[in-house]
Amino acid sequence: MMRRFLLALLLTVLGLARAVAQDFLEPEAAFRFSARMAGGGTAEVSFDIADGYYMYRDRFRFSADGAKLGAPELPPGKVKFDQAFGKEVETYRHRVTVHVPVQGEGPFVLRVTSQGCADAGLCYSPMDTGITLEAAAPLAQVLQGGQLLTIVPLFLLLGLGLAFTPCVLPMVPILSSIIVGDSAKPSRKRGLLLSGAYSLGMALVYTAFGIAAGLAGEGLAASLQKPWVIGAFALLLSALALSMFGLYELQLPAALQSRLSDSANRRTAGKLAGVFGMGAISALMVGPCVAAPLAGALVYISQTRDVLVGGSALFAMAAGMSVPLVLVGVSAGSLLPRAGAWMVWIKRCFGLMLLALAVWMALPLLPNRHVSALPFKQVTNVRQLEAELAQGRPVMLDFYADWCVSCKEMEKFTFSAAPIKAALEGTVLVQADVTANSEEDKALLKRYGLFGPPAIILFDGAGVERARVVGYQDAARFQQTLAKLK
Repeated sequence: MMRRFLLALLLTVLGLARAVAQDFLEPEAAFRFSARMAGGGTAEVSFDIADGYYMYRDRFRFSADGAKLGAPELPPGKVKFDQAFGKEVETYRHRVTVHVPVQGEGPFVLRVTSQGCADAGLCYSPMDTGITLEAAAPLAQVLQGGQLLTIVPLFLLLGLGLAFTPCVLPMVPILSSIIVGDSAKPSRKRGLLLSGAYSLGMALVYTAFGIAAGLAGEGLAASLQKPWVIGAFALLLSALALSMFGLYELQLPAALQSRLSDSANRRTAGKLAGVFGMGAISALMVGPCVAAPLAGALVYISQTRDVLVGGSALFAMAAGMSVPLVLVGVSAGSLLPRAGAWMVWIKRCFGLMLLALAVWMALPLLPNRHVSALPFKQVTNVRQLEAELAQGRPVMLDFYADWCVSCKEMEKFTFSAAPIKAALEGTVLVQADVTANSEEDKALLKRYGLFGPPAIILFDGAGVERARVVGYQDAARFQQTLAKLK
């Protein structure tokens, strides 16, 4: 071993001596490094190798700050006998690309150690290279993979989970009222037909809005959380609640129904069209409060313009959200009794639920003075934010808006918790109030690939993003997120 070491050292010294007389490239020029996130949670590391130079396969080493790496996938090299090491080694020429699995979310520093030589006799010292990359969220990783057979089932399950949130659940009594109040003869087929029309209207409009928002570079949540839009939704929910109390029936006007078909099934076609339209309207009501699960999908669409993948994902998610609606439609049409005093009371309970949701949505619109539980410093533009990041201390950036219900929940239930306040000691607290949705507000959101509040980004003392939160987190979970700053 000592003999081989001395031989390698001698050859290196001789190579350096030759370098004085020859025009060898600098290592960064001989082995040009580049890296990017290739999708699917994989970092793609490449070296462009100059002619007359080569790199050793077994000299590659990979590490990361802020993420966990899997086993690197090194391509096979060309075998040659190396006098410096006294053995056969695998080498790369011209170009080599290595794929490294990454487990994590947000920015991280990838460090690569490599070594190469020149055919003329110079062996370079091991070269350490670092680069900051952005690990995509799990949803974004799936989208970047581009495999529809994986994307569609995953987003279908995601939509099924969203179906039981306060955003989607109020759609169930609306559809139930439509089907139960239908004058046609009850049957499974009829209930499935009506619920299918309602769900299709919701899915198509929801998908169209998501794609349009992504291609425009603005988020669905940002567009649908404007005060006048939220107010309109609250009024619409209130109007739907009144139908639960028997003030009117949910159906398309008879005059319009008669124009939709000239056959004996004229009213059936009108009824289906009316239910389809109500499903489309309900898609708009869902938008303001399901922004967090859509963030990865919308970011991907806006950056890559891949309408097929993004649209398929959103449609699958909307279809998943519709599964309980279809089941309720079938049961309301055939499995549930269609008469009885109990049905009246259930409808009234549904009406109260809708009224409660309307009030909940309208609360941010009421005049109120924003008093935060944390001593935030307000920033209004990118320049002010960069000044805060340059202080050399950890920074928490909070995006807030008066019309953001989840923002107020974070203030009341999360920021006010004693463990959170203790964990944030020594951290610079910065808040961007994007209530006005001005151009500067949009620039701040766009800088970090966000579509709207609530969103929190955590930076270390070097100004490098360590973690982010999109949507509401309770105190216990947020405390785990803050631990990433340690």
